[in-house]
Amino acid sequence: MVNKTFIRFFGMKRSGNHALQNWIIPKFTGRVFLRNNAAFKNLVNKKGCDGLNCFRVYTHVTPALRDDNDIIFITYEDLILSDCLEHAANKDNVYGHYDDYKDIFIIRDPYNLFSSRAKHYDTGVAHRSDLCVHKRDNLDKLIFLWKDMAHRFLNPREGELGIYYDKWFNNVEYRKNICSSLGVEFSDKGKELISGWGGGSSFDGSKTPAEKMRVLERKRGYEKYEFYLRLSEDAELNALLKDINESIK
Repeated sequence: MVNKTFIRFFGMKRSGNHALQNWIIPKFTGRVFLRNNAAFKNLVNKKGCDGLNCFRVYTHVTPALRDDNDIIFITYEDLILSDCLEHAANKDNVYGHYDDYKDIFIIRDPYNLFSSRAKHYDTGVAHRSDLCVHKRDNLDKLIFLWKDMAHRFLNPREGELGIYYDKWFNNVEYRKNICSSLGVEFSDKGKELISGWGGGSSFDGSKTPAEKMRVLERKRGYEKYEFYLRLSEDAELNALLKDINESIK
């Protein structure tokens, strides 16, 4: 019998959200309902999202909300994590009864993250102001979001799992530990998938194989940009980044 599980997944845009989702989802054997980049509301309707690769690759994943779903998997982007986690998942049981509740959030090295957002915005693949790191107001907000998530990563509460994307990408033992934390069998199925949602990779699009992407080197070439200098001068941010790297050695 499948353990019915309700999962909330949080991350900043360009953090590797879809890569992790495509990797995590095949670990579950039951019927999975997936809603991508939802508004933070307890809304129940029939509209889902059909942009992720897993809808075409995995037959057990559906955008249709039905009573026989075993896994509810709802993703959120660019929200204040600590505020969101103060609200109970599935408040008032609006999605029906679930046995387990998990909150997963993904954090990425801020230098690579912000460089990916800059590239994505500059190339016009997704020319939206929320991706722009060149404007002071945007940058202030994004730095705040990253720090908020970093603090939670270092001090998770029961039922929460923080994932460091940079470590997940290149360390199989770390991926095995994540599977253990989720209570699922380890495999790397799905890790090679590149989602076309949002244009794929900021640098490589959706055609380059995942294992050939230099995702840990995105910051190269951006060292003289104003946003990069702001990051390098932010003592709190760099202290948090150091603590994260040391916490998962």
